[in-house]
Amino acid sequence: MTHAGFEELLDEFARTLNALRAPGVDAPAAVQAVRQHAARVNQAWDLCAEHAALATHFMDRFIFNPWPNFFHRLRMKLCRNDLDKRSAYLLKTGSLLTPPNTGVAQLEEEDPV
Repeated sequence: MTHAGFEELLDEFARTLNALRAPGVDAPAAVQAVRQHAARVNQAWDLCAEHAALATHFMDRFIFNPWPNFFHRLRMKLCRNDLDKRSAYLLKTGSLLTPPNTGVAQLEEEDPV
């Protein structure tokens, strides 16, 4: 997920939300559609945040560090840290190694918006 793709997903979510506010829309179906779009936006945000964290880590290690890259590559092969493992897993599978525990926003049935 690129940041431009995330912006497009947010625009799609806004369009869906505005379309579901029209009079005569089936309320349960509208709530379900909003929940599905919110879950997709949340997942895309998590991927963008992971991308930023990993980019910061690798730029710090390979570009802005005074040590030669050889040492960092050797360390990555022999003694992987958490960010190295997360990066390898994300590149292989396309999903996060450990899903973030952000708590998905839930709509309460007793107190609807």
